[in-house]
Amino acid sequence: MNRKAIIQSLDTLSTAKGYTFYSGADPLLPQRVKSYPALWLAPPKFKSMEGRKHGRMTYSLTLRALTHAPKLAPAEHEAAWQSMERDVIEIFSALSELESIVAVENLSLKSDFATLSSSGELALTATAEVVTYF
Repeated sequence: MNRKAIIQSLDTLSTAKGYTFYSGADPLLPQRVKSYPALWLAPPKFKSMEGRKHGRMTYSLTLRALTHAPKLAPAEHEAAWQSMERDVIEIFSALSELESIVAVENLSLKSDFATLSSSGELALTATAEVVTYF
């Protein structure tokens, strides 16, 4: 249930920021992403659990922000990455405020020139651990 709640919450928060939300295994990304800007969530990885009937569950998340950029000048890349970085931080901050979420920890962001498909996008990869109640 916690995994599903995380995915649904990220979908809602991403859409509110103007991103098209996708979720699935990374090899599917080039075939599935049809509109930009987009956020791609790799399947959440269950990391740990504390407690038996009540406690905490921790998931590792990898979220990729993508923007279509085949014609952006190199000078515009930095502005696009800054915008995506701000949006991703705001999305994870909003996620941490939800009732079922204890914390978002170890958030890290990495800008990347390497495209993940043949569309020519800029990518920003975010990794974080999300701690939830059960």
